[in-house]
Amino acid sequence: MTDDSPLALQAVLLQARFLLGDDGAREAALEGLEELLKDPVAPSNGTLLYCAGTCLHAAGRSDEALTLNHTGVTLENLGLCVAVGLALDRPDFAGDILERMQAQDDDDSATQLATAWVGAYVGGGRAREALVIYEELGGRWQWTSQLLNGAAAASLVMHEWCDAEQYLQKALSANPKDADALANMFVACQHLGKNPERALTALKSADPGHPLLQKRQALEEDFRRVAAQYS
Repeated sequence: MTDDSPLALQAVLLQARFLLGDDGAREAALEGLEELLKDPVAPSNGTLLYCAGTCLHAAGRSDEALTLNHTGVTLENLGLCVAVGLALDRPDFAGDILERMQAQDDDDSATQLATAWVGAYVGGGRAREALVIYEELGGRWQWTSQLLNGAAAASLVMHEWCDAEQYLQKALSANPKDADALANMFVACQHLGKNPERALTALKSADPGHPLLQKRQALEEDFRRVAAQYS
């Protein structure tokens, strides 16, 4: 690849380097994406905006990711905004973006996935709808780790622990180091009365910075701080 390669191709390569590289590679990839975003045609290149937004969100710069993608050059750009909104615990914002996607093309796979994400987050009857969507997408195309994790998450929300475990076993059979599957399996095992430590240990090895581990560590630190006041 050269500097004359299409922006989209350069963006995809930099995103791959960000996702697969160490801290130095991630920083260099972000710098490369920021340089590409200076191109006059960048605001109309949906692939570049999506790749840059995905990396910025992963780097903790979610506001910048939303700024780049909220214009909705493609449905994937809007879908990323839905995902970021849910990650920030803003289902209201995510729901508004989802309505824009549905107005453009309700049957598109990107819209269907975003609908499932919001449904699983909201819960209730919408979690059941989310599970149906995952089943349909898995049957129509091919079951992937992401689809299996989504189906498991919807099942967990509905307290269908055994079903969630089955989805997660399939995901981990395909990739034993799938961090999200390990995190979800940790939750499922707790509710099933099974030992969750195996999943937790594997998660620490696969992705030490996973949000579940970060939240768990923060809670443990809070507990120790409060306990120290009474010791």
